[in-house]
Amino acid sequence: MNKRALLYKRKIRNAAKKVAFSDVSRSIAREIYSLSRRSALVSAGIERTNSSEIFGRLSSERLPEGKYFAKLTIKDWENHLDKRFKLFQGNKLIYGNQIEKPARGFPLEYRNIVVSSRRLENFSLSIDAPFTLAISQGAFSTQQQTDYDFKYGVEQHGDVFYSLRGNKVNPRKIIITFPGFGPSTTRIPYSVSYLKALTDKDLKDTLMVCFQDRYMVSGTYMITDSAGRPLYSRVKSAIDSLLREYNLQDRDMLLFGASKGGSIAIYYAQEYPGAQLVVAVPQMNLPYYMNKPFFRNNLFLVPEIHNIEQPESILRRYFREGRKIDYFYTNSDELSNHSLIEFARDIPGLTKHRINGKHGDVARTALPSILNIMRGFLGVSTVKEIRAETLRTFSDESFIFGQARIQTGISRTDPINWYLEGNLGRSVFRVLLTDHSYDFVKYSDRSQRIIPAYDLVESINTIVGLGADGSVYKGRFPNHLERSPEHRNKLISEFQPILDDTQGVVKEYAIVNGATYSRFKYVAQPIQADGRTVEVHFVDDITNIAKIRAAAKQTHPTKTLIIVESQDEMTFANLFALRCVMTLKGQRLRIVLHSCGLDASDVKALVKTDWIYVQVVLVRAVTNLNMSRRPFSNWIRKRRLNILQSAQNEMRALGAENYSSPNKNVLRLPAHPQEFTMEVEEASSRDNIKQEENIEYAILREDPMEKSDSSNLFETKITGEDDFVISRKNLIKKSGKKSRRK
Repeated sequence: MNKRALLYKRKIRNAAKKVAFSDVSRSIAREIYSLSRRSALVSAGIERTNSSEIFGRLSSERLPEGKYFAKLTIKDWENHLDKRFKLFQGNKLIYGNQIEKPARGFPLEYRNIVVSSRRLENFSLSIDAPFTLAISQGAFSTQQQTDYDFKYGVEQHGDVFYSLRGNKVNPRKIIITFPGFGPSTTRIPYSVSYLKALTDKDLKDTLMVCFQDRYMVSGTYMITDSAGRPLYSRVKSAIDSLLREYNLQDRDMLLFGASKGGSIAIYYAQEYPGAQLVVAVPQMNLPYYMNKPFFRNNLFLVPEIHNIEQPESILRRYFREGRKIDYFYTNSDELSNHSLIEFARDIPGLTKHRINGKHGDVARTALPSILNIMRGFLGVSTVKEIRAETLRTFSDESFIFGQARIQTGISRTDPINWYLEGNLGRSVFRVLLTDHSYDFVKYSDRSQRIIPAYDLVESINTIVGLGADGSVYKGRFPNHLERSPEHRNKLISEFQPILDDTQGVVKEYAIVNGATYSRFKYVAQPIQADGRTVEVHFVDDITNIAKIRAAAKQTHPTKTLIIVESQDEMTFANLFALRCVMTLKGQRLRIVLHSCGLDASDVKALVKTDWIYVQVVLVRAVTNLNMSRRPFSNWIRKRRLNILQSAQNEMRALGAENYSSPNKNVLRLPAHPQEFTMEVEEASSRDNIKQEENIEYAILREDPMEKSDSSNLFETKITGEDDFVISRKNLIKKSGKKSRRK
């Protein structure tokens, strides 16, 4: 076939595609696809002609002109298992993930990556693996997803997807559910929270709406569509339309979600203050949660994820409004909790249910309680008083455990979650118990410990059983749990967000992860509104911080200076710094260590802070730190670790004229080639050097990291390292010679 014929063929094919994906064709395809859900004859016709995938693609979401859906298939994935990969269009990162096993018998696919080119030669993969890329104007799906949608009645309503069940004629109540994430390689990436345990009998007076997060590769928290356009008004319009159609008010509504679904439920409850909210392990800060391998190079790159009001802020507003909220969580989920729910107290309408286990265990373990609350909302709940006989307290240095004995003879035809219950002011607090082999004994195992540092132990004197059938069992003990003397002075009372609008005031903040917590005192000072670097300085005593200043001359100016005193050694200091840079939407993080008594493990944890541009600066000597051995020598080479103690020693060796003069506050080191200039502040009384002419703090004046100047946080260069732009020069001196890079 000659070139002219090929050209005509291409023009005809492109014209046919333009007609097929026009608004009229899409509307017709959506009608046929929707009709196939209700008509066995139409469904059989589609199946017989093997056209379900075509109709699905034609009826899918429409992208703007010049945007396309892509399906990436990676071959030979077995040799790259658990490795991170990135897909580039030219020099722009458009998708990345960490390779997991696909479903057995299927290829490793990532569908519905949004691209702006149809030329395959424009794309490259960061790992040495063969791959294919299919590009279309319609979204890609799988037969498994099609079957799933048909089974659960998911239909498309404009750009919004949901299923309806229960009373669709004249409901008196409405339950709205939002979905969580599946595995990144699943064949069914778009699920719904169907809650099959709620039967038609349960829903005889209730409409259940199950939303599907059908955007991009595996959902966007229903914040944007696949093209990155905000979804809020479209989803809200769909909810409002249902309320109007059935003449329902927000007081007739319950919103539910677990994990991602919990965050979505919080987001879309904003304009329904009378609605009941039931959430399990929602993510409180989306960028913080997505700063990990499975999200960092996909959802983390979506600007709207960073720009929206975060669930933590929204939920704090709900707390002030006194909304009715049931919140299921585990202490072993620091990424999701963001130190909010653990310390929440004295909030009317809030009931906290603490479940043991990890993130993925909570909704499954607490399902009887979730069903109980929903059946209570539907009016099919019963409350039964039981005899609570004895409550015994067991404790160690840091934790408290309870053992409860209740009356016998309680039916167990349906599963029951048993809790010890107390009050946190106007909030209700429940901690899950374990069933003993004797049916009348319930107890706290090691993972259900009560933490006297922030749990009000003395208020816990009630046992509650929540049955999946709607039965509530409740009894009060003649005594309460008891706090040991060593527990009395550790109560954490602060319930504040990190880095709120109050600047220049010393504040407290705490972080919980598992059974461990850490407390911090800090003061924050804005430096430059358009700065890119967040500086976090760790000191021994925040009441005596002398004149710590942010670096003055940098390629990437300082946005905010934060001075921190850790009250529990340096536990979770890296998490504190990470939360600071994310809350302030900084691009770079500099951690400066002034503290005495640090050891190599403290430095190691801080240098490994999970942020793309991070640098740790040591002002003082560190115990057990061998700069010549890995990993520290490697971090020094990569400019992630700077040793300023050696620079201080060099100053002393110079014997400069003004060094020991108390009238001179500033001394400049002779020009350090392309490196930095340092200033030495006036000494404070706590320095342990003879006389009063002491070096206080050596502050880095110029950023020695790679001088790449990307103004967009969401665009990433191709580099030799997975997450960091590496400097090719090493100008830190050792023994008077330049260190060589191998």
